This record gives sequence, structure tokens and C-alpha cells, in this order.
Amino acid sequence: EDELDNVVTILGSYNLLNSIVRQFDLQNYYQQKSLSGAINKYKKNYKYKRNSTKSMEVAVSDPDPVMAQKLAAATADSAEKIFQNYFLETQKDFVNTLELKIQEIDENLIVVDDSIMAIRKEYNVYDQLLPIRSPIAVTQNAIPTTKAEGMEKMEKFTSQKEKMLKDRGIYTSLLNENKVNATSENIRLFYHVENAQVEDSPSWPITWFILFVCAIAGFIFSCLLVLLQDRIRAAE
Repeated sequence: EDELDNVVTILGSYNLLNSIVRQFDLQNYYQQKSLSGAINKYKKNYKYKRNSTKSMEVAVSDPDPVMAQKLAAATADSAEKIFQNYFLETQKDFVNTLELKIQEIDENLIVVDDSIMAIRKEYNVYDQLLPIRSPIAVTQNAIPTTKAEGMEKMEKFTSQKEKMLKDRGIYTSLLNENKVNATSENIRLFYHVENAQVEDSPSWPITWFILFVCAIAGFIFSCLLVLLQDRIRAAE
């Protein structure tokens, strides 16, 4: 849904309309005095909508059916390129953020390792293997109190290190997953379900519809004319 919202935004964006107007020189084609006038003219002839099948539909109307087909195809292609650039930039930003986060964890791991080594030296607990996962219990005939204190401190830093290593694994997995997308210039994000077609008959005006409306209008006008004549005669 979020991606479709982005596509809808792109299809209605000024950048897309401006690129199409410039690409086909629509300012001269529509005989407009300004670029903005050509953009507004094209905007009136250009429609897009989101379908219930989570797809987008683009349509362009023009007196020349071949021109309409070219405009519709170019609009879809340009929207894909804009969205592709947007996707790649967001992926690159995400990858950079992950790399900085991993770098920060690595720096903190060095600090934690240095702290553990300092505790080993201060409390003489070189014989204690990591990690320490069980609580330290001190009894009268067990290890000395000072050494137990050092082991408790080591347990604290070891827990921090394990959490940081776990987080680093998650960030590394995300980095490997997204790094490919961030460097793939030819990644396909849009797939054209149906390409723009050249219409054999104009979509507007519809002959039968115009004849129907004219017949209804003529009937109503005739009725009004008869009623008006009756009123005039009654008044005389």
C-alpha cells in the first residue's frame, strides 16, 4: 500500500508532467504560450487511477491515437524511472544507516572487551571463562568476596556484549539483504501488465450518445414550444 501511495504521488507530480511536456514538445503541439499552460493542458488529457487489484492504470486522450499511445507509454516509463530513483536513494540511505550502526556497535564492543580485560586484571579472574550466564553466589568457603565482585562486574559486561553481538547480527543480516537492492541500477520495480494501445475508434465524442442527447433535447424543446403556444392562445 505504501508503494502504491508513492506511485500515485509520482503520477500526479509536477516533475513527471514537466518531463513529458518537454520530451514531446507539447508546448508547441498544444500551441500554448507558456510551459505551465502546456502542462495544464496535458494534465486535463491525462488520467490515472488505482485499481482494486493493487495496480495503476494510466490513460491519455488526444485527437491523434498514435500520439495518445506514445504519451501514455512514456508517462508510465517516466513514472517507473522516478520511482526507481526514489527507491534506490532510500535503499542507499538505509544501508548507510545500517553501516553506521554496525560501526558504532563495533566501537562499543572494543570498549566492553577492554573493560572485561581491566576487570580480569584488577580482580585476578583470568581463570573465569566467558560468557557468565548464571548468578554469582558467594559462600563462606567459596571464592573470595573481592574476586566474586569482579566476576559480577564481568557478568554485567558480558551480558552487554552478548546483546550487542545479537544486535550486530540483525543489522548485518539487514545490510546484506538491502545492499544488493541499493546497488542494482537495473532492478525492475514496475511491470506493465498491459501496454498502451492505439485505439481504432475515438473514445469521445461517441456518436450514438450525441444523437441520443440531441433527440432528448429536441423532444423537450418541442414540448416547451407547444406549451408556450397554448399559453399565448389562452391569453388572447
